[in-house]
Amino acid sequence: MATEQDVLGALPTQAPPTPPEIHTFTLDRQAANPDQVPEGFTLAREADATYLNDALDAVRAAVNAQLDAADEAVLATDPVVAHFRGVVRPALVTVLAELDAREKAHLADARRARLTKEGREEEDRQLSAARAARLDAAVAPLLERLDELEADASDELAAANGLAVDAHHDDVALKLAATLSHVTVAHGLPLIARFIKDAVNEPGLAYAALPFLRSLFDREGTAWTRHVDLLRATRACEAIIQASSARAAKPAAAKVEAVKRVRWQLQEMVVAVKEPDRHARTALLNAVDGDGRLVLFPDDPAPAPRPRENLKDLPPGRPFRRITRSRS
Repeated sequence: MATEQDVLGALPTQAPPTPPEIHTFTLDRQAANPDQVPEGFTLAREADATYLNDALDAVRAAVNAQLDAADEAVLATDPVVAHFRGVVRPALVTVLAELDAREKAHLADARRARLTKEGREEEDRQLSAARAARLDAAVAPLLERLDELEADASDELAAANGLAVDAHHDDVALKLAATLSHVTVAHGLPLIARFIKDAVNEPGLAYAALPFLRSLFDREGTAWTRHVDLLRATRACEAIIQASSARAAKPAAAKVEAVKRVRWQLQEMVVAVKEPDRHARTALLNAVDGDGRLVLFPDDPAPAPRPRENLKDLPPGRPFRRITRSRS
């Protein structure tokens, strides 16, 4: 990869070289003669985008790596959701086995033969009510935990769709914009290239610079007006922001969808365990898909995820504003 100095040294020069008799700086304080500067001579070299091309190549590589990482993260199993899925069936099946044993003992009770029909029906109603209450008590903590998972997943998705932009990013972007407004394209392109390379690791820089770069491109009457390399740099900043968003938002969105699927399965599981007919209940609980896997919570128990760090104990960071990015 070419360095900035390599590129600058290789730039072609259209203007004539500085004549040796023009003394711009000497140790003996010899005065310079401005009349000896040839007409058309300029210190600015012709604009060359080679260094910018290297920076854009680095952006492409980084963006593709982030998008690939986002796709891989979507395929990975979230440990929190996996742990919850693994506890649902054992928890409910254990309670169900306990209730079935109680019902079997109830029906085998010799005392039932001495009860009237109305007495047996009353005891059956009490047993059925107790069974429903016990199942509701077993399902309640699962629903409560699922609500927590859904809220956490939604919060993670909202945070992933935001971008932290602090005062440092604003200052650096403003400095770049002010500099570009005072330099020629030839001198400005290497500055933009260096800025874009930094923005790969700090997407907040790309976001803060976008209004300035777009304004330079749109403003009439300057060397930057509708300049193709400035447009390429602007698109690179947009790609950096989008890739940064995808890296965090894709896994977060996948987690939200996973929690929704868990909620549907839990609802179906509750219907199954509350089915009064033993044979129908068994059929619902043990239904399998085309691959022979249980439809409702086929997961094996998973280890509990590590608890999150207490963020309140961490030292405060720099103040920042969080920008919500468009999904388009």
